[in-house]
Amino acid sequence: MECAMAQFESYPVIRTSNFARTVAFYEDLFGLVPFYETDGFVRLKHAASGEMALTIIDVNHKFLPEGLLNNKEGQIMSFVVDQFDQTYEYIYMEGLTILKEPE
Repeated sequence: MECAMAQFESYPVIRTSNFARTVAFYEDLFGLVPFYETDGFVRLKHAASGEMALTIIDVNHKFLPEGLLNNKEGQIMSFVVDQFDQTYEYIYMEGLTILKEPE
């Protein structure tokens, strides 16, 4: 099965137990600005170019699969795709582990 994602973006996701301090660090040091925020979750972009930079998420955020809650080890890479249903089906059919079903 082939998966042809029309367009996607990817970015790192930083998990932190000190959410406000971590956000302030990236805003102050790199001049990043929020373009999507909710309690304990923020997506930051470059102020000048408007390009996506990274996401910061509290280690206890509801978006995280249960196995990652309070876990400060490892890396999360997020992919945003245009064709979600087709991409999800491809991942499922390939037998990859899905830690949390889409909501």
